[in-house]
Amino acid sequence: MRIGELSRVTDVPVATIKYYQREGLMPAGEYTSPNQVSYGEAHVSRIRLIRALVQVADLSIATIKQIVAIVDRPGVDLHDLLGKVQSTLPLGAEAGDAPTEADLAAVTDAVAARGWSVTAGHPALGVAASVIGTWRDLAQVDPATILGTYCAAAEMVATSDMDFLAQHELADDRMQVAVVGTALGDRLLSALRRVAHEDASLRRFGNAQPPPKEARRRRSSTPAKSGGDA
Repeated sequence: MRIGELSRVTDVPVATIKYYQREGLMPAGEYTSPNQVSYGEAHVSRIRLIRALVQVADLSIATIKQIVAIVDRPGVDLHDLLGKVQSTLPLGAEAGDAPTEADLAAVTDAVAARGWSVTAGHPALGVAASVIGTWRDLAQVDPATILGTYCAAAEMVATSDMDFLAQHELADDRMQVAVVGTALGDRLLSALRRVAHEDASLRRFGNAQPPPKEARRRRSSTPAKSGGDA
């Protein structure tokens, strides 16, 4: 297909596609004549990957450039790919204070209690420890007491992620799902946790009894009215 058709299929402007090419985010097309370039399904797939990482995962072009360089590197197995992608994606708390030894030990102990095999010095351990310290300072309650619960939930989600990934037989499909799943899974988990918070808060602290599940489902499927309709 020509670049105009590629633009129509992906719903991405031609100028944006050319920008992705200049940035090295996608492979060049195949020249069929001195003035004509042909594109295929691999280009469609790559553009959709880039758009998902930009629009939903809210990643910068610089970060996406690092990720696609990892994906395009020959000889990278899936486990290694996941590790490299995770080390590239922002964790969202790197700018916090350095964790204390006590908080880092609390996180490390909670991970060890689950029997996880984790690389020593994994950056997420330090971020988790920093979060624990900040949380304690603000809440005046030691959040380390719920680390076990968070670890159990994280393990269940991670296992489900790997089960989903295993359903894809083609190596290229697995690579793309691994990248998208890592970036978008964080957003999905955070969004659903906030939804669950509403229900849990109502049950624990609300004055009214929670509506039956069937009623809640109907209510969630009904579009909210604007303030002017009240």
